[in-house]
Amino acid sequence: MMIPLELIHGQTTSPASKEIRQYPLDDRTVYQLGIGVNAVTTLTFPGPIMALEAANVTADPKVPAQMLMAYKPGRPFFSVRALAQNAVGQVNVVWNDKTYVLKFAAGNDALSSVRFYVEESQDALAKSKSPQGASQLLSLLDRAKAYPLIKQQHPELVPQLDCSNPGNVIRYKDFDVVVNEVYRFDPEDALVFRLLFLNRSEAETAYVPKGLAMRVGPQIYPFAITDADGVLPPGQKNSKEEVLPSVTVIYAAVVGRPDGGRNNLAVKNTFNILVPRAKAAASTSRP
Repeated sequence: MMIPLELIHGQTTSPASKEIRQYPLDDRTVYQLGIGVNAVTTLTFPGPIMALEAANVTADPKVPAQMLMAYKPGRPFFSVRALAQNAVGQVNVVWNDKTYVLKFAAGNDALSSVRFYVEESQDALAKSKSPQGASQLLSLLDRAKAYPLIKQQHPELVPQLDCSNPGNVIRYKDFDVVVNEVYRFDPEDALVFRLLFLNRSEAETAYVPKGLAMRVGPQIYPFAITDADGVLPPGQKNSKEEVLPSVTVIYAAVVGRPDGGRNNLAVKNTFNILVPRAKAAASTSRP
């Protein structure tokens, strides 16, 4: 299916690299991390680190060790690199009165960036239902809409986001949904979708905006907010009596998991969009 170029933003994709990882903080877990010899690995915590205790890792180049660390007290991050092939080391990080064990090993699976985050609970879901939370959800849509233009004209003003342009099409009886763009706002644990609804029929098509949802594998994620109005304009016939589909652009956001906590969904997943038809509210249309 051909989609008009003016409906598609410029390429904003920032491919998720295998060298970048994110892990939930758990003081009962030992984190095994790959480190490079000719590259640095930066590890970031949610807030200022209280203390570091290391084995076979030194911050002083004059002290013999297999790994070199760079850290300034009070900062939420530090960096490590291996000084020899097959080097191993360990750093215990004290943050928020808990100790987290990080074990390093030099090898081909070296990481460039590791970010640790606090896994949220049901409290985060409750906040999203408050007036303040609703305003924050709406701002996610606005930020996604503005991101491509601001990044192009003023790249220094915007943070780097994980983005993708999947382009996969979900076909329904008389309309299609194209997953045009996906943005991840990691601090909010949110994915914002730019969706193209193409109505192939000559009739107006109604659907239920509050019932829109996204599916990844077996898991269904209801959209926390959308700018959908529930109506798809009819397609129009051209001079050859062919129906040209109408195109409606919709933004929608998924925040966290339905049962609370973080979803940590990457933009490279295969996303399926579920659309309930207004004239058949009892049954949800699914591809």
